[in-house]
Amino acid sequence: PDTPAPPAPPAIGVVVRTAGVAINGEPVAMDELGEVLAKHAQAEGEGAVVSLDAAGDVPMGTVHQVQEQLRQAGLKKVVYAGDLPVKTPKVLPPEKANQLQQKVAAEDLATVRVDAAGVVTVDGEPVPGAKLAAVVGKRLAARPDTVFLLQSERGTAYGAFVQVLAGLQEGGATRIAVEDPAK
Repeated sequence: PDTPAPPAPPAIGVVVRTAGVAINGEPVAMDELGEVLAKHAQAEGEGAVVSLDAAGDVPMGTVHQVQEQLRQAGLKKVVYAGDLPVKTPKVLPPEKANQLQQKVAAEDLATVRVDAAGVVTVDGEPVPGAKLAAVVGKRLAARPDTVFLLQSERGTAYGAFVQVLAGLQEGGATRIAVEDPAK
């Protein structure tokens, strides 16, 4: 039987650390990132696969800046690499996240927020990280179509964001939209 071809390996490697960003091993200043990514998109084609590897201590604001630059360059096929314990969902551009919120009934939308100190809330109520999966599971038992809107602050560490994402997935959440971080 015919088997599908394996996916193409990432053509562009983006590594984000607190010390800076590198593309295919070459350091790039944040103010030059868009231009450099546009050149790579032109050389590789807009369908090129990008590997994005962010360290756990990188602020979410920086990760979202890089994601926005990728989108603006037309690079939309992103594979998240590194030591993430979970599969990271597609990050919706702000306009798509807003459209999703408008389409989903209010009772089927749960807002999960992690602040810069790592404090997690669900619909404004504090939830200890260890209990997040149970809270999510209970919500899904009552409202199976729940969409979890994951919010963070620009100063939230990427590692804390990933831990919350893992808690959502452990609780059974499959419909997760990630908003750009708040100020």
